[in-house]
Amino acid sequence: MSGLDYEGYKRAFAEEFVDRLMVDEEQYRDLTLGVMLEVAQMDIFLSLKRHADAATLVPAA
Repeated sequence: MSGLDYEGYKRAFAEEFVDRLMVDEEQYRDLTLGVMLEVAQMDIFLSLKRHADAATLVPAA
């Protein structure tokens, strides 16, 4: 994960992270599946709770 921009936009970080995982899918399969499971289990979305449309966005997330 060295070289990733932790200070920039989350979307850009995520895109670069996924691109790196895709380069060697076999080697990173377990890590990729683990990340996918963690994200799928998320149920608290603090940044969305502050949004004006939180009542709609949080349940959709």
